[in-house]
Amino acid sequence: TCGTTYMLPSWLRLVEVVTVHEFGHQYFYGMLASNEFEEAWLDEGINSYMEARIMDDTYGPGAVIDLPFLQVSDAGMQRLMYTKNAPGRGAIFTRSWEYTFQSDYSKASYAKPATVLFTLENYLGWERMQEVLRTYYARWRFRHPTTRDFIAVVEEVAGEDMDWFFEPYVYGTAVVDYAVASIGSRRTDPPGGAADTADTAETWYRNEVVLERRRDGTFPQTLYVRFSDGTDETVSWEGTAAWERFTFNRPARLLEAFLDPEDHVRLDVNRLDNRRVSRPDHTLARREQLRFTTRLQQVLYLAAALF
Repeated sequence: TCGTTYMLPSWLRLVEVVTVHEFGHQYFYGMLASNEFEEAWLDEGINSYMEARIMDDTYGPGAVIDLPFLQVSDAGMQRLMYTKNAPGRGAIFTRSWEYTFQSDYSKASYAKPATVLFTLENYLGWERMQEVLRTYYARWRFRHPTTRDFIAVVEEVAGEDMDWFFEPYVYGTAVVDYAVASIGSRRTDPPGGAADTADTAETWYRNEVVLERRRDGTFPQTLYVRFSDGTDETVSWEGTAAWERFTFNRPARLLEAFLDPEDHVRLDVNRLDNRRVSRPDHTLARREQLRFTTRLQQVLYLAAALF
């Protein structure tokens, strides 16, 4: 299954992926007997999330493809199969016979739910996510849970209403894409309004970062900024507005702005626009590195389309 065949290279772990995935069905759709035809994501999607968790914990960043110049994790492959396959088409909560395209069924039943659950894990924290899974299993084993039952467990463990998360990403087709639209620094007066004179020990700068929400999906964001004097700062943004300007007045220029530096929002369909630097490196080595990265991304897009 899944394209596995004899004589697969050791750096391509499709056999391991399928083995872990099919074992997981002993739990999701086995002991937790959800309706596969009406809510396929409850077995295939949650199982794909657990498969990726196990594979990546066991084999590391090269869990699926492990080459010296290219490593692709299981979670990364799930994310690619969602983000590069019409991410705004096909809701997770859809009866299997209602999908217009077969690819939408596969994406919305396997890859997208796994990516949604990784984003949820990063929001709740791994310990609470484990509690969600344990509670869900203990409460619904040998029964027939629905999507609402799973959400009820998440909300119980999280201690909050999670409709803001499940409505757009399970019942809807919202797409997340945030970007650092621009950054800049210009001289300004020091605190107290004194002019920059010879008596002033430091030159102050007004540093600005403009963040942009480019699609309809929303999610809380973290912005990391780094300055020329070696200091840095991390600020939070609700992420609901179309754009937001952040200002940092200090005696140092802004060097870098990085949105979601820990890659917690796995639903973001384009992370290439999440970071800006004030002084790009235009050396030959850097240009070649960027060219290679672009080609690598194209290869991954192709790989995602083939699976």
